[in-house]
Amino acid sequence: MDLQTFIIRVKQLASHPVIKLFVMPLSLLFYGIVFGAKIDGINFLGTFILYLFMVVMQFIEQYLFVNDMKKGYIKWEPLYFFDAIIIGLLCLLLMVTNLIFVILALFYVISVHLIYALFQLKGTIYFLIIQVCLKAVVATILASFMQLNVITPDLLLATISICGMVLFYYAEMERLDTVKYGLAVLNKGTLTLLSFTGLAIAFISPILLQKLALTNIFFLVLWIALALLMVQFMGNKKRYIQTARSKNYLSTLFTLFVLLFSLL
Repeated sequence: MDLQTFIIRVKQLASHPVIKLFVMPLSLLFYGIVFGAKIDGINFLGTFILYLFMVVMQFIEQYLFVNDMKKGYIKWEPLYFFDAIIIGLLCLLLMVTNLIFVILALFYVISVHLIYALFQLKGTIYFLIIQVCLKAVVATILASFMQLNVITPDLLLATISICGMVLFYYAEMERLDTVKYGLAVLNKGTLTLLSFTGLAIAFISPILLQKLALTNIFFLVLWIALALLMVQFMGNKKRYIQTARSKNYLSTLFTLFVLLFSLL
């Protein structure tokens, strides 16, 4: 296999739907898991249940998104099955954690439903703000809390970088959806600005917080290379031709960021 064929195969793998549906939920939890595991080990059973919770929530959010964008209304009956699974998983989480944890997880569930069903915030700045809150802050806290049963200041500081990456991720998602559906309230220029802002926060804050030392050449090179990949994604107009594959590839970039950030 020559280099060009290898690169094509890697890009095909990075654009596979399984990344978004099954790997992305783990990516949202990964830093919190690693952070907690370094201090008190991994709660394997609780973490696995939490991962299943995030996977089911990913399916629910995808279902709500498709119905909202393509049909303009939510057909609730098919969703009852997944909501029943979520209730069961919340009961299991209560058994392995505590009430505060489950209340935070329930806040995540309700917020996802309200974004699409009641308030129809998709395409607005409020949608991006809520996604940053849920996917960066709440998900990371849940993952860490599962291991430690406590929230530390260091964890909250680390979420700054993750917040930036989640902002970049969803701003880019909105740019793709604007081309395909044309329903975004935010214009293309605003979304581009938000993408660059999120990217800057994600990659500069670890350096400012001294999580990534400039003398660590190996990680610094990887850090810069990953940032350039994301900038390239922003400027690649071909991504609009195959929106679904572009979203899957963007999810892969997000996963690579979390993995590298967790190793710093």
